[in-house]
Amino acid sequence: MTVGFSKKGAFDMHYGLDGDAPKFTFKTSATVLDKDVGLRFRHALKGDTDLQAKFSVDDKTSATLTYDLTNFGSPDLKALTVAAKYCHNGDTSIEPSYNMATESLAVTVEHRLDDDNSLTAKYDQGSNLGSLEWTTSSVLGDTGGALKVRATSSLNNDALKSMPTIRLEKSFDTEL
Repeated sequence: MTVGFSKKGAFDMHYGLDGDAPKFTFKTSATVLDKDVGLRFRHALKGDTDLQAKFSVDDKTSATLTYDLTNFGSPDLKALTVAAKYCHNGDTSIEPSYNMATESLAVTVEHRLDDDNSLTAKYDQGSNLGSLEWTTSSVLGDTGGALKVRATSSLNNDALKSMPTIRLEKSFDTEL
């Protein structure tokens, strides 16, 4: 279970009760060469720390650069992940990304079924994991957050004989 609070567009703070693990995310923006660049700094005491820059290339395409600051000692290009997201007709998007450290490709495809439902398929070459996620905002009424059901599985030959890991996630939002 996670408890958190946020100010949309500015910061998030989440505390994982099961792992005694707080996570902070700070967001801002800047203008670089006449482009608006969204900046995000994320730090988890038991996990990842990264800095992300995201900007629009054109109407349908955005680019994201994520620099992994976990165990940072000195600048290293291997800590960089580069991604591009292309949105097609507002219903479908495809996002390939390349991780310089693992020299591996990952691809995410999302399709919006209707106003309340979407499907997301992911494949990560580095970990050889695949996942399928259904997100809906029409289940359990108007509680402020979507319900997510995700099935994840290793795509190794031996792992295909086992059941995938199923994860259910539901957020409840309230105004204070």
